[in-house]
This record gives sequence, structure tokens and C-alpha cells, in this order.
Amino acid sequence: MSVEQQVSNLKKELNLTDKQTEKIMVLYTDFKKKMKSAGEKSREQINSKRKELEKQVQALLTDEQKKTYQKMQTKRYGGKEKGRR
Repeated sequence: MSVEQQVSNLKKELNLTDKQTEKIMVLYTDFKKKMKSAGEKSREQINSKRKELEKQVQALLTDEQKKTYQKMQTKRYGGKEKGRR
């Protein structure tokens, strides 16, 4: 899934403002670049970077949006620290 698709999904699910969407697009784009340029990383390193991204995104959200975002992440990652399925 492209960065644009991911951010579009977040915008829809979280009712993001244009300003939030722009900032989150930058965060996701930077994250994707870091993952590409870093080459092979361990699952732990990837999870660490993902958690960092999630914290940065949450810092931009309202309390209600944070709740929804956390539910989305739990659903996506199964509430476990094992990354993608």
C-alpha cells in the first residue's frame, strides 16, 4: 500500500483535518524513506521505528482520534509486538 493510500485511509477513518493530513503525509513519507534506505533491518528495529511513527502521529491527533487510531493499530497488528501478519 502506498503512502498516499495509507494516509487517505487514515483521513477517512479519523476524519483528519487538511493540516493533520499534510503533517501525517510527511511523517509516513519520511518513515518509508528511512525503511528503504536502511536496507535489511531486524524485526525489532522495524517495530521500534513503527512505534516511533505511531507516537508522532498520535501527537497530532485529538483524544477521540487517538482512540480510533489505537483501535486501528490493535486490529492491524493484533495487539502484539510482532509486526505485520
